[in-house]
Amino acid sequence: SDDELLDAYNRQLQREFEGRLALAAHTKRIIHVDKIDVNRRVTSTFNHRGKEISIAEYFQEKYHLKLRSEFCLVGNRDKRDPNQFAWYPPSLLHLTVSVPEAGPNQFAVIMNTKRNPEQDQRSVER
Repeated sequence: SDDELLDAYNRQLQREFEGRLALAAHTKRIIHVDKIDVNRRVTSTFNHRGKEISIAEYFQEKYHLKLRSEFCLVGNRDKRDPNQFAWYPPSLLHLTVSVPEAGPNQFAVIMNTKRNPEQDQRSVER
């Protein structure tokens, strides 16, 4: 069934990407990929300062980025509340080495994975 295929796809994505580090292109911050969710989209909403807002609206308001539809979102666990996640569209993330493989030079690897702005424009409109 379609649900079984989607579940299998979600498990495969989680095995490949959870636990990896990524550089968020819009903030230049390094995040830890804690979760992949194929059921969450940029149209998914959350409560932001007492108001229901979509992830796309949040990125538009906060970063002036117009997100295109994406097939899944990447979650980074909130340090203050481990039951909450910050959600990122994959197009804004540059994946790096997996955490078990990362050694003292992990940040050098991240800093050397620069992309030019034209590459980012394929997924995000500014």
